[in-house]
Amino acid sequence: MHSQDHSHQHRRYLYGILMAGLGSVLFSGKAILVKLAFTYNANAETIIALRMLMALPLFWAIYWWQASRQTMSRLSLADQVKIFILGFLGYFFSSYLDFLGLQYISVGLERIVLYLTPTIVLLISYFVLNKRITRLQWYALIVGYLGVIIVF
Repeated sequence: MHSQDHSHQHRRYLYGILMAGLGSVLFSGKAILVKLAFTYNANAETIIALRMLMALPLFWAIYWWQASRQTMSRLSLADQVKIFILGFLGYFFSSYLDFLGLQYISVGLERIVLYLTPTIVLLISYFVLNKRITRLQWYALIVGYLGVIIVF
């Protein structure tokens, strides 16, 4: 039975790697599609509105599927406001700035900047939250920057 558990865990791990890789490829393709839309004189506002409208049915379906599987507790008004602000700043506004930036820089440079976001988070954690940078995090930064050097 132990080997079956290990085999199942290994399959789940490989599935996770596959999904993360596929997500990364699709995420990278977004910038190419945005650049293509710009060639048809679309603006950042129109592109992001279409993106959100296309995603909305999927998120509704996920919500209804989850709601049918388990009872969900009602969110307080304060939590709803926090989620709205987080969604606005963390998704809409950041995507909007990303799309605006794509009007001026190449897809490759935009991807490099976006994939180095962990560096920014690490620096904010260090300087604002006074969190120590671990050895593993330093290694991850080095590997990330080596990848950027290879690509760029």
